[in-house]
Amino acid sequence: MWRVNALVDCAREWLIDYALSASVKKSLENKSHSQMAIAFKAFQTTEIDVMNDLFLHMAIRQNYKTIPIVNKVINTQLGSALSCSHIVLEKGKIEIWLGASSIQENLKDATTQAIKNIEVLLSVETIQERLILITEKMDDSWPFKDKLEKLSDNTIPMAQRFDKIVVPIFITHDSDTITKYDEGTYIDELQKEIDECRLIITSNFSSDIIQLVNLKVFIFPVKSISDLHSRFKEGISL
Repeated sequence: MWRVNALVDCAREWLIDYALSASVKKSLENKSHSQMAIAFKAFQTTEIDVMNDLFLHMAIRQNYKTIPIVNKVINTQLGSALSCSHIVLEKGKIEIWLGASSIQENLKDATTQAIKNIEVLLSVETIQERLILITEKMDDSWPFKDKLEKLSDNTIPMAQRFDKIVVPIFITHDSDTITKYDEGTYIDELQKEIDECRLIITSNFSSDIIQLVNLKVFIFPVKSISDLHSRFKEGISL
């Protein structure tokens, strides 16, 4: 099981990858302290949702060969907050990865909130906004820039600008499976949580949506989201 200190240490290591553009990292090559200082300045640690977005980024990058593209978006609850869209380029095809995260005190509420976030994320207006931001904030020196210029081209139908939308979801919640950890029953109890989450998601999306969009769900049960957030704020500082 994850220990909180290990998770916070891991989050610190991924902060630069999440918060800095490729050009900034290149300009500060071999200056790790300067990179970290700028990353801390850009990253807002006071909000629990922003912490969870960083966890989502870590999960994507550690499990899939995505390329992060840093940009800022406006979140109506938090104001201006960092959000890192990802892409995958393979055999000439473009996958757009638009993540959604949710952190609540129980699995049902966390999954329900994640579904609401996905519904907003998959609106035509939001996708269009993300496509524009991806190209606007891309570095001129970025080696794949020419392949992605068509993303924001309004003369091209949206469905023809990319090959697939992938929506990774990171769901964090308080869990009795962790609080009352028992080595003998842990796997079975965790499977019950996975099955519950799957049922809630499939019950709230039509089969057409599920076939159109590739959903990748990460479930992160913890002992206490409040305690995790407090430890995170203490640990993510210079």
